[in-house]
Amino acid sequence: MGSIEPRPSNSASTSDNVQVGMPTVEFARSLGGGVFAAFRDLGIVRSAAIAKELNLITLENAQSGISVVVREDVQRFESRLNIGVHDHGGENMQLIFASANRASIAAGVAAIVDEVVFLQADTIEWSDLANALVLKTPAVVADPAPITDEDVGTGDGTTGDTLGDFSLDFKPLVIGDVTSVTVAGVAFTPILGPFVSGNEVIITVGTGLTSGEMQFGVGGVAANVTGAILATYEPTHALVENTDYIIDYADGRIRVEDLTAASAPLRANQPVEVDYSHTTFDGESIEPFTQFVFAGRARVKLLTDIGINMRWTIPLVNLRLTDDEFTFNREEFQESQLSMTIVDDGTSIPFGTMEVFPESAA
Repeated sequence: MGSIEPRPSNSASTSDNVQVGMPTVEFARSLGGGVFAAFRDLGIVRSAAIAKELNLITLENAQSGISVVVREDVQRFESRLNIGVHDHGGENMQLIFASANRASIAAGVAAIVDEVVFLQADTIEWSDLANALVLKTPAVVADPAPITDEDVGTGDGTTGDTLGDFSLDFKPLVIGDVTSVTVAGVAFTPILGPFVSGNEVIITVGTGLTSGEMQFGVGGVAANVTGAILATYEPTHALVENTDYIIDYADGRIRVEDLTAASAPLRANQPVEVDYSHTTFDGESIEPFTQFVFAGRARVKLLTDIGINMRWTIPLVNLRLTDDEFTFNREEFQESQLSMTIVDDGTSIPFGTMEVFPESAA
């Protein structure tokens, strides 16, 4: 006779106690080459899904025994069982989120470098940092982010020779901030002025209201341009916390301090790069929905106070998300649904064995 673990104690701290009388599922993930991970608690299946099958199994005089699940019997089993998952530990979450990769995260402090945040248009709206728990030490540092191939506008042949016909979205501090300006793919050299020769573009720099205004020139004189104008630049303003931007350390947010002053270095919706440190907790890093089927083996157990106790060992199953809508929020994530399909493993006992006992023997 195979061995069966005892029924859970009456202690309220025994996690299995809430599942007494409900078939539970343990899953051992396939590691390849016929090697499996250790069995772990996965969840529960509804009693009705297998009760009719248990009724087909009788034990004379309440004797314990083992019933081999042969192919004819399995035709009366549902080949797919829906599992309700209540334990949302890392390994189970990997299955729930269909993730091919999972890594542990140790508690500590993590440094974030050059996280790009787009500042809102006014001083009321906040922009969230990706990691909400921010440490004051080291302090948060923000700098204007680089701008690549900004679509400045399109010249129609009648504009461009006057300063301000076209302007950059944001303020360069010095002319060296602007590394590339092209018109219809033709390069124009950024200068402070005056025009000298070749294709040039005068750009106003600094923190004034007109910073970023442009005037084009060809052969030493102002000229109109035709075609798409693209600019690449990185403002080098040294931003100051509580002067140019505000950090909400409690909620991990940033907002611009003042856009109205003529000397404000930032403009609405400008991207900034933020460096900061944040706390991390023991947890798991999971890449969701990168592996949709997990092969392994399973055990379905039923421990009851009245009736049959059994353990069904299934040599090969596939796990996947059910077709049910997958939703959760941080206030309530109580049960997830997985679908377990029983697979013929090609052996002489393709659907495993079922150990069955009266309640007095469990």
